[in-house]
Amino acid sequence: MDPIFGPGSLRTLAELEAYPALALLGEPGIGKSVALRQEYERLSALPPERGIRAVYKNLNGFSSEDRLCRQIFESPEVAAWKADNTRLYLLLDSLDEVMLRIETVADLLAHEIRNLPTDRLFVRITCRTAVWPASILGYALEQIWGESGFGVFELAPLRRCDVKTALEAHGIDPNKFIPELFRAQAVAFAIKPLTLNMLISLYRRDGSLPTSTADLYRQGCLALCEEYNPSRRDTHRHGRLNGRQRLRLAGRIAVATAFSNRFAVWNSPETATPSEDVAVSELSGSHENGDFGEFTASDDDMREVLDTGLFTARGDYRMGWAHQTYQDFLAANYLIEKGVPAEIIVKALTHPNGGL
Repeated sequence: MDPIFGPGSLRTLAELEAYPALALLGEPGIGKSVALRQEYERLSALPPERGIRAVYKNLNGFSSEDRLCRQIFESPEVAAWKADNTRLYLLLDSLDEVMLRIETVADLLAHEIRNLPTDRLFVRITCRTAVWPASILGYALEQIWGESGFGVFELAPLRRCDVKTALEAHGIDPNKFIPELFRAQAVAFAIKPLTLNMLISLYRRDGSLPTSTADLYRQGCLALCEEYNPSRRDTHRHGRLNGRQRLRLAGRIAVATAFSNRFAVWNSPETATPSEDVAVSELSGSHENGDFGEFTASDDDMREVLDTGLFTARGDYRMGWAHQTYQDFLAANYLIEKGVPAEIIVKALTHPNGGL
């Protein structure tokens, strides 16, 4: 199998059925909600003799603790399960969205789950990687079920077979598209649903992909910086930055990680920052201007950028580049946009300490 589209050690949700508790993480638009709904449909279709109930709740519709408790933990489905001896799979979608409305929701879920018959309970929760409350809800789930009973999994990028399936669904010949993909050096965008759709749209419009790799990367990285979630957009809970502003700050992060040889961005108290990471506070501050509204970057702005499709988890509180080529392009693009002289770039690259 092509190593670029290789599956690694992939597992389906069905293969993880025995885990009592799972956190299903992923970047925006990677398909977390689709995967969870499909798992709900699979569980609901199991024969009655398996003794399994399944309850799916999308948390993005809740704005108060009382309503969430009534609709989930005091619901008729949960009450019926408590009264029998079946197993309940409680599937909770969009934790990251309800966290925008109910700041204490992680503590609330931890408390309510503890009060259920946890010996017959299986929990699946989806959340954006950058905002998963590991120290609150993750800690509670591990305390309830132990290290072996609680797993944190991240949705994998698309494989070659997934890309082929998407192309065929759009009436595109994979044998013509995929060579174009490699010619344009655009594999990094084909492995994500959001940017794969962008590539498909460009290909259907022009009959080919852009000849300029720089133009393609600029369009693709900008697409990953945009907020596509309709509920976030409709409720104006998509942060204070627009896509171009996020793209500029992503370039700032790229320069810091590339030239300083840092592994990830640390999104927790600065005093605990690993030596191979760069802290959020080190990246914020300073004025930015360009083809967008001028602004000064705050710590929250940097966290907003880390919560885009450009980044993925490198462990608790650590966010790294979802693909190395994103860093490479954005670092170069940032230096060009900022007008950094070539001799300064060369000095940074050849500095005996290994960068900035």
